[in-house]
Formats: sequence, structure tokens, C-alpha cells
Amino acid sequence: VPSPYPRTSRELNPIHPKLAGRFVPAVPPNDVHLKSPKQWSPVSFAFLGDAVWELYVRRAFFAPPCKPVDYDLKTKRAARAEAQDMVLRALMDEADPFFTEEELAVVRWGRNGGSAGNTPSRLRGKNKGGFAIYRNASALECVIGYMYISDGDRLQQMMERVIGSGLLERTTLEKWK
Repeated sequence: VPSPYPRTSRELNPIHPKLAGRFVPAVPPNDVHLKSPKQWSPVSFAFLGDAVWELYVRRAFFAPPCKPVDYDLKTKRAARAEAQDMVLRALMDEADPFFTEEELAVVRWGRNGGSAGNTPSRLRGKNKGGFAIYRNASALECVIGYMYISDGDRLQQMMERVIGSGLLERTTLEKWK
């Protein structure tokens, strides 16, 4: 009986041989069929996208070796709503947009799926931009979850752009309040 687990880095990520094994998970769960994305809520896609985003972030910061506290600090900074807002705005930049029309529809759907009650307290109040930042972070997580289920190659392209451009690293340099 063949093992259901990949044995080589190429099996982990057959999409791009140079990046084999770099970004996982490469394959969505096989029991999910995306005939209609609307059968799930945008919050469901954001739930999944949050986990996928954090895994990409942790993997990107895994090398070079550093102290556990540094791994933790970088991951927390890159996983914050403010950092995800920064990434989404960069991907939607009019000078060099990344998303297709279909993906933009998912972004809008994800942005409208949250509620103000879920906004972290650090983002609430005057001049903090809280709800808008939180909505953008939810939109990014939603489109990541959607891509993870529907088009792993496209998710890989997006993350290569975010990581390769240094954008992910820049999110860790910000001193979020």
C-alpha cells in the first residue's frame, strides 16, 4: 500500500522545482470540491486563509536559523491585521495589480464578510483606521483560503510575489502600535 504522505520535497511541491518543499501545504484537502464558492461564507475562507498565511509566514522566516523569540516576533508582526492590510494594498496597487477580476470579487466578498465587533481593541478608536484595516486583513485571508482550495498554483504565485519582493520582510520591520 503506497503511503499517502509525500516522501520527497518534489512531491511536497511539484509546482515549481526550484521551490520544492519550500511552501507547504501544496495540496488542498481532497474532500472539498469548489463548485460554488458561495456554499461557504467569506469567514470560512478567512478561517482557512489565516492558517495558510501563517504557515507561509513561518516557513519564510524559518531560515536562517535564529532564536525562538525572533521567530515568534517576526511571525506575530507579519500575521497582524496591519501587516495583512499592507500586503493586500500592495497586491492591489494600480501600478502593478496582482489579482484577476474573479479574485477581486473574492477580495470584495471577504472584505464585506466581517463585522465591526470582531475588530481587535488595539485598532478601535479615533484615527486608528481599525475597521478598514481589519476588513482588508479579512479580505486577504479570504482570498488566500479561496486560492488554497481552488488554485494552488495561483496562491503559490501570490506568495512568491509577497515573499520575493521583500514585502513580507517589510511587514516585520514595522512597529505596529
